[in-house]
Amino acid sequence: MISLLASMVRAMADFWSDEWFAAVNEAAAVLTEVGGVSFSFDVEVAESAQGKVRAHGEVVNGRLVEFTNGKFVPETKGDKADVSFVGKAKRLMPIVRGEQPPLVAYMMGELKVDGAYERVVDHLANQCDPAAFEAFRAAVDASTDEAS
Repeated sequence: MISLLASMVRAMADFWSDEWFAAVNEAAAVLTEVGGVSFSFDVEVAESAQGKVRAHGEVVNGRLVEFTNGKFVPETKGDKADVSFVGKAKRLMPIVRGEQPPLVAYMMGELKVDGAYERVVDHLANQCDPAAFEAFRAAVDASTDEAS
């Protein structure tokens, strides 16, 4: 696992840059499958160096398969992401750095989760491989320029 993690760590990239999204998607290779846990999600981060930023992603069977810059664009009117995450950059960076578990941030109100939150809070969090998730988080941290 460590050699895979080491091979995935890229040069640091500005938070929310194209290079950063590429690093996050590459780091997701270590995540293990969690059958039946699939959802689309939007992320909105306020007060980042780039102002308010948005991204959209897809989790299929517990694995992040896509995470891209921009908000979810529905194919048909009325569609929206299953789950949305909202927070301020200064509150989310401790999660990226591993200083605060995501569930603690959620319980403290620093990370707002709307929509089908049980897919994340109950299903994914309780069924994922903690070591794989930590390897993913560490790879994202190593790829994130903290000054961003």
